[in-house]
This record gives sequence, structure tokens and C-alpha cells, in this order.
Amino acid sequence: MLTKIKNLKTKIATFIKDKGIILSMCLAVPGKIVEINGSVAVVDYGGVKREARIDFIPDAKVGDYVIVHTGFAIEKVREEDALKSIDAWSLILGEPE
Repeated sequence: MLTKIKNLKTKIATFIKDKGIILSMCLAVPGKIVEINGSVAVVDYGGVKREARIDFIPDAKVGDYVIVHTGFAIEKVREEDALKSIDAWSLILGEPE
């Protein structure tokens, strides 16, 4: 499932630019925590892994889905909701299921 969103942020940015859409907010893509070292988690976005601080989510654990903004995990997301969001982005971007 997560392989569907590999490089999703780049695809979203290209889609927005091509459509001439102007945004006044961030677009949130959920990622899955795959590793935690102290206050830093490794978050997997379908194969693209980034570090994020988890100071704002003290109960974060491996396997949780989170929304990251400016390098900080700011919200946990239920797995069901995260997967729905990932599917929605796949549909918007015209990716095969």
C-alpha cells in the first residue's frame, strides 16, 4: 500500500504547479513510523524515509501513522484514515491501484 505514495510529495507539487493551483496551507500526507531513537522517529512515506521529531506526540510508537509539519510529527492518524488519505492522493494523481 505505501509503495503507492513513493515520491508523493514531488508528484503533488508537480500536479499543483501544472494545474495552476494556489495554496494557502500545507498538504498533509500521512507517513508510518518505522523507527524511534529518543525524540526522533524515522517516518516512511512509501519508501521515502525522513526523520521527524516526536516531541509533541510522547506516546508515538513504531507502526503509528503521523502527520509531519516542518520536521515535527504534529498528529497521530488512525491507520484506517491514513490509508484512505493515501488512496485519495493516488486517485487525484492518477496512479494505478
